[in-house]
Amino acid sequence: MQLGLVKLQVALQRKDAAAARELEYMRVHREDAMGTWQLALLVRNDLDAAGDLVVERLRHPAWRTQALTDMHHYAEVRMTPGEAERQARWVQVLSQPRVQAAWRKVGRIERFNLGPPQT
Repeated sequence: MQLGLVKLQVALQRKDAAAARELEYMRVHREDAMGTWQLALLVRNDLDAAGDLVVERLRHPAWRTQALTDMHHYAEVRMTPGEAERQARWVQVLSQPRVQAAWRKVGRIERFNLGPPQT
């Protein structure tokens, strides 16, 4: 799945038809790595499907904990432009009312400052 994500990113940057093939492969195998499938939807800029997936992950007991973990805010880190764009898309997905309603039913989203210790 991680290799598929890299191939998808390359195909999208090249505007190559292989992107559709990589996305389909990842869709078929999504249960092997739901978080990677989530990233693929963000890379593809399919925010509606990404929101649907977050809601699905939150409703599924086996996928819920990792979904909530993925939604927490940890440390501020320097990002490449591509990572910053993907993060901005993730914030848009998390701000969707249906996504917020789903996570509020099963948990909460926290912010953890995991930077170096303050002395």
